[in-house]
Amino acid sequence: MKLFTAHLVDFRNLSARLEFSPGVNIFVGRNGQGKSNVLEAMHVAALGASFRPGRLGDLVRFERPAARVELGIEEAGIVTPVVVTVSLAGQRQMSVGGRENASLEDVAQHLRVVFFGPEDLHLVKGSPSGRRAFLDQAIAGHHPPYGDRLRGYGKLLRERGQLLKELAYGSPPPTEILESYEEQLARHAAQILSQRVKFLREYSPLARQLVLDHTDSRLELEITYQSSFLPIVEEGLVEAADIYPRFRRQLAETRAADAPAGRTSIGPQVDDLELKLGGRLARFFASQGEQRQLAVSLKIAQLALWKERFGVHPVLLLDDVLSELDPVRARLLFSRVSQWDVQTLLTTTSREDVVLEGDCRFFDVEGGEVKWE
Repeated sequence: MKLFTAHLVDFRNLSARLEFSPGVNIFVGRNGQGKSNVLEAMHVAALGASFRPGRLGDLVRFERPAARVELGIEEAGIVTPVVVTVSLAGQRQMSVGGRENASLEDVAQHLRVVFFGPEDLHLVKGSPSGRRAFLDQAIAGHHPPYGDRLRGYGKLLRERGQLLKELAYGSPPPTEILESYEEQLARHAAQILSQRVKFLREYSPLARQLVLDHTDSRLELEITYQSSFLPIVEEGLVEAADIYPRFRRQLAETRAADAPAGRTSIGPQVDDLELKLGGRLARFFASQGEQRQLAVSLKIAQLALWKERFGVHPVLLLDDVLSELDPVRARLLFSRVSQWDVQTLLTTTSREDVVLEGDCRFFDVEGGEVKWE
């Protein structure tokens, strides 16, 4: 699958028609001109959300009713139209191949993306929330319903939190109401935890091999899922059906302790990934260069998993990361991209940062206008 054409209408400051190279597409411009908005449009079309914080309605150009992304996606010589419209109210509508009311699963049959931005370079030494987001985005890219499950879980967490505050400080809600929320919360958590553990079982060996390749076999990567729900670790639970009853019991057991703060102390929302290089915690002992190389390897491993497990070639989106990588690591990144025949869209403020050979196309972006050679 490759992006063939794009027509962006009132998407932030962009209204442009684009024709892509099947290789590397480089968007060049000063900060604030709109080059990252091009990548954001692809991200929204594929995953239903931006890589930036904010509401979907923020994507619409000022004083316009809606933003529209029209893509032509080529596979085996056939071009399929994918259209995504976002209203000021943040409502999203999609069509695939002319069929209206399409889902993200329908879009995923034709377009998948892997995004890598400056924040990802801090994946190793950053907060657990960043590593959770990395893991969740990787899984959602493979399995779009996972994103809906996460959003449902977040809503239930907030509602249980409110009930817990009432239990501690207000008029206590009936026990059966709390139990009903905890039953739903446990079902969502069990599905999320199961999918995280299963994903890591397939993903981790590929990431480990990439780190070995990129460090001349000097460093071996270990990825461990750090769960606040102990049976995941102690009993090695994997299936949602086995996780659910134990998690539900633990929710009931922690209810009194959770009530004063109005927050749930166990579950996917507080878990973390432990990353070790050569047996030592990477966030403490790896050099800055090693941490950045590890971040690159973690992202590229997503491409490897899609290619080897599913035979899918996703589109790689690189937003302003080349200036943060030294030439050696940039060349390693592009060598993998070239080896796997991955179509790439990248942004940069300077053409001199682009260290690559082969099929590529440059786009100049200024004031929301896009021109290419």
